[in-house]
Amino acid sequence: RAIRVHQDLSERPDLGAEKRTAALLELAMDYQKAGLLDHAEQILVDVAARAAGNEIQQRETLTLLKQIYEQERDWRKAIAVAGRLESGVGGGRPEGRQETANFHCELAVEAHADGSDASAYLDAALAANPLCVRANLLRGEWLAAAGRHMEAIEAWQRIEAQNADYVGLMADQLLASYVALDRADEGLAVLRRMQEQYPALDMFGALYRATLEKQGPLAAASMARADLKRHPTLVGLDRLFEAEMLAAGEQQQA
Repeated sequence: RAIRVHQDLSERPDLGAEKRTAALLELAMDYQKAGLLDHAEQILVDVAARAAGNEIQQRETLTLLKQIYEQERDWRKAIAVAGRLESGVGGGRPEGRQETANFHCELAVEAHADGSDASAYLDAALAANPLCVRANLLRGEWLAAAGRHMEAIEAWQRIEAQNADYVGLMADQLLASYVALDRADEGLAVLRRMQEQYPALDMFGALYRATLEKQGPLAAASMARADLKRHPTLVGLDRLFEAEMLAAGEQQQA
């Protein structure tokens, strides 16, 4: 019923340009909600090509079109539309560099799954947004899988300069690459430094597990206790109890 109403409205000859565009945008959203993405896309492409309506409507048209391309996983078209939005089409503020970078990452994932070289897409993601953490996460993961551990470590360490809040995401993989290079102690030292500077539960968990495995429960308890003093968390307290339990004798455990 909504489709019929908005279709009838958009075809009325007495409507002004802005009201007709508003009806067409509503019609496109109706089709989108009904799962008829091709119909919605056709309307939005036409409205965008004619630059119909006011500046706000032009921007809304491109935003809806981008959403449809995301649903269809048509990343190249999504990149093209996001580029128009970034350039301030419709009088709005430039936006979406993070989205554009993520679309390039999606193309990289598809290329890698097909066995193709995905590095150009990752480079494009970083060109669109130099702070794209995902690009370096993926690059490091794929380099490590190919046995190129030093290059993987370099890719992951760039994340620290991009956004230190995300260093915990690559902690386990980073340490695994150091272990593969027979440099486990150096890897542990890197994790300790990062945990001191950018405390995160992911980083703490990786550091605790590695210390427990490589140096034993006493060292793990000492590490957990020191971290708990700097950054009190229930997870840290649990790990401290766990390590002390493993280090204790039977009477102490009881």
